Amino acid sequence: MKKHYDFSKGKKGIFFIKDKKDIHLPIYLDNDIEEYFSKIAFSKGKDINSIINKVLKKEVELQKELSA
Repeated sequence: MKKHYDFSKGKKGIFFIKDKKDIHLPIYLDNDIEEYFSKIAFSKGKDINSIINKVLKKEVELQKELSA
């Protein structure tokens, strides 16, 4: 690693998107969880992302109900 880096020509905030609402994050599932949801997704003819998003949305709803 260098002792000094020159940021004098750097541009602040060029990758910042103020109103970005659709952020994609890599999520790594344990093998058994991935296998479980993959089987469900396959049997319903859907992709695993849509199945896991539905499960997580239901969890959010449940947590909101329990905290009310």
